[in-house]
Amino acid sequence: MADLIKKNLLFFSHVYQNDSFEKDVAEYGKRFPGVAISNYEAGFLASICLISNMTVSRINRPFLPYIKDFENKEEYPKPFFSKLVTKKYQDVYYYKHIKSSKIVVEKIRQSDYIVFSTYHDWRLFKLVKKINPKTKSILLLPDLPNFIVNKKTSFKHRLLRQHLAKRFMKSLSYIDGLIPITEGMGAYLNNRVQKQLQIESVAKDEDIQNKDRSSFKKQIVYCGGLSKSYGVLELVKAFNKCDLSSSYKLVICGKGEAEEEIKELAKNNENVLFLGFIPRQDVLDLLSSSAFLIVPESPKNEYSKYSFHSKIIECLGSATPTIAYMYEGIPKDYAPYILKIEGKGEDVEKEITHALNTYLKLLKDDNISFGTRAKDFIKGRNSKESVSIKIERFLSEL
Repeated sequence: MADLIKKNLLFFSHVYQNDSFEKDVAEYGKRFPGVAISNYEAGFLASICLISNMTVSRINRPFLPYIKDFENKEEYPKPFFSKLVTKKYQDVYYYKHIKSSKIVVEKIRQSDYIVFSTYHDWRLFKLVKKINPKTKSILLLPDLPNFIVNKKTSFKHRLLRQHLAKRFMKSLSYIDGLIPITEGMGAYLNNRVQKQLQIESVAKDEDIQNKDRSSFKKQIVYCGGLSKSYGVLELVKAFNKCDLSSSYKLVICGKGEAEEEIKELAKNNENVLFLGFIPRQDVLDLLSSSAFLIVPESPKNEYSKYSFHSKIIECLGSATPTIAYMYEGIPKDYAPYILKIEGKGEDVEKEITHALNTYLKLLKDDNISFGTRAKDFIKGRNSKESVSIKIERFLSEL
């Protein structure tokens, strides 16, 4: 597009890029709070870098709250990179560092577009506009501060979250374009940002698999976080009750609060395998070599209309049929490519059991055909090339 010629874009990112990243995640577990954000941003960064005649620079600050001696290595060949990483995650310190850095201030002045990701950098929204009133600010929004709480959250933490949510909402007046993961987010924010482009996530190259599935294994796989709210315990119980449980294996991998309970449930059924956290390539191989994949999270969760799990893109991109609830955060055009769990999450165990009894009877040829259509859908809709075209058009309209 003509009006994008020789434009400069600055991306404030939070991407992990250490060579031993997977090993570190396995060792430190929950102390890597931004793994999902890192993967989310990496996809968008790859898409933006495909925009023709756009010079992309970035400032990277991964979320590293407790980990010492974590070296951040640059993987993307950009003309500018500032390693602004604190040993303890502190928004205020980061804000002051940005504000006082002559190099960063000059980079902001040179930028036609500035991309933020997540509500964590809300302090920068106003600062950037003060430094460069002409720049167009774009916010990638994968989640909302209002919903990052649970039953165990302390009263003090809840108050802090409420305060953060208010400040974040107010700071949206400095944002020119919003890219939320769900349409529900825009409505929740009362459309404070008029220009919006809904993109749930970007399929990375390795997510689109072209492996031969003619000899897939008779197993159902769940790979992801093991939070109890994700329905993983109900999944194991439902599998134990389904008609064909003796003919299939249920394979679960990941980390989270439900690990110990899953291990106990697995002891009572040799067809339930718990692998724990496994390397990324092993996950991809597991997805593409199985009969079915499953995402058991209930649509009854309050935040479901404001969330989209990137694992859904990984699952569909693997060409393996995926069983899941069509919760509100999933765009409606995904429906023909998901084996839907019927129900509203009132009885997750019963609803999953019914789904397994229905879909495990799918003939082999139908299984392969359904999975292939799903993969082609994701490739056409969420590949970095497809998203790049959407973002380029969006930027030109700001």
